[in-house]
Amino acid sequence: MQVTFDLPDEVVNQLQPFADKLPQILELGLRELNAIALILFAIAEMALFMAIARLEKNRAIALQVVLSNTLLRHNQHWARGKVNHASGNAIIRSLFSQT
Repeated sequence: MQVTFDLPDEVVNQLQPFADKLPQILELGLRELNAIALILFAIAEMALFMAIARLEKNRAIALQVVLSNTLLRHNQHWARGKVNHASGNAIIRSLFSQT
């Protein structure tokens, strides 16, 4: 697929040495954006977990709710090819390290 768009001269000058690698650079950039989005989602899930834990005073139930929701969303992103295996595992590890 061919895509055409305008870039500022400064950006063009920075990209010229990498002209033959632009597809890979864009692919890696998109992966990073998706990983960042998943991390932000995990942070929001942890905030929800803390709120539930305070209300319920039962961290085990709160963790189960949040983990189930996070895994469901992670699987949805995985099915759409929006997340790589390493970033998904990092999110799950972060959930367990917060307990």
